[in-house]
Formats: sequence, structure tokens, C-alpha cells
Amino acid sequence: HSSKNTMIQQRKTDIQHIFEKYDLDKSGELSMHELTLALNDLGQSVDSTQLEHVFQKVDTNCNSLVSLVEFEQIFAESQLLNVFHEIDVDQSGHITILELERAFGKLGIWIPTPQLQRMLQKVDDDRDGRVSYSEFESFFRSVPMADLSSIAERWMSSGNVDVGSDLVPSLPTTTTKASLPLWQFVVAGGMGGTVSRTMTAPLEFVKLQAQ
Repeated sequence: HSSKNTMIQQRKTDIQHIFEKYDLDKSGELSMHELTLALNDLGQSVDSTQLEHVFQKVDTNCNSLVSLVEFEQIFAESQLLNVFHEIDVDQSGHITILELERAFGKLGIWIPTPQLQRMLQKVDDDRDGRVSYSEFESFFRSVPMADLSSIAERWMSSGNVDVGSDLVPSLPTTTTKASLPLWQFVVAGGMGGTVSRTMTAPLEFVKLQAQ
């Protein structure tokens, strides 16, 4: 946890430096144009419509300028927006259970459908079977340095998904292609949650050899 806290503190320092870099007139505030440049410098590509939406939410004094505190809020939300769009593959504005399954698959994690449904329901306030951005933002806004991995971790813990035991009680004994995600998951667990896409083919080869 200490290393995580150190990373968060470092990120806050980075954000402050970027803010000062683009505060060209040293007024302690950024214009919309300066804000866009600063976010891009931090690796956050947010389109103008999204930025306008976020800007209006945090510009509490309605002066069309952004203070450092407001900038930190905008950066946090722009990270959430990017993760939401990464999961919302068809850009419908909603996350479905299939998209949730695919997102975990990108991380090399396989979760049974009943557990995915429980996880979706945790965030789906209006019970329409999908997650809107407002529901997503409301649930995950407290996740520091949000990315797909940290959001997945929070989502799994909210649904009481025990990555270590519930999902992989033992190595799969079948050699069907359907069991491949479980193999990927086992490998991912041993590598701290990261799995190379190139591993899929060798694992499939192992399965064929086992037949």
C-alpha cells in the first residue's frame, strides 16, 4: 500500500507541475484551451464534448477558468471517462455484460456469467441491465489513478469475487477451446495480473499436445 500511496503522491506532483506549465500568465487558473493542452500532456485524450461536460461539473464558481483543485477533479474524471469508453466497445453510452466480460478478458481474467451479472447489478442503479456513465462515475469516482486494471480490481471486490480461489479452484482438466480463458487466468495470476496476448497461441498448442 505504501508504494501505491507513493505513486498517488507522485501523480499529484506531476499534475501540479503540468498545471503550472500551462498556466502561462501565472494566474493560478487555466482557460479551456490551456486545460486541453494540459490534459493531453498527462496522456488524457478527451474530446471537446466530454471536456465541456466535465468542465461544467467542476467549474463551481462559473468563471470559465479552472483552478488547481478543479484541474485535479477534471483529471480524475477524464481518467474514468477513458476507462468507461475502453469498456464500452460499441460506444453506445452503456456497458453491457458482454462488454464487461470482454474487458476482463483483455486483462486475462475469466469470470463466470452469474458472477458478472452480480457485479453489473452492483453498479446498475436503475436496474436496466446495463451501466451508464453516470452510474459508473458515481460508483468508481473514489478510485485513485483509475485505469482498466484498478477499476476491474474494485469491481471484483464489490461483487465478492475472490480471484485467488473462487475463479480457479484447480487447473482445467478439459482440452476444449472453451477452457482456454481459465488457462489464461491462471497464467495472469502468476504474473501479477498481466498476461501477454502472445501467450494464447502457445497455451493452445499445449492443449492440443495434451489431447
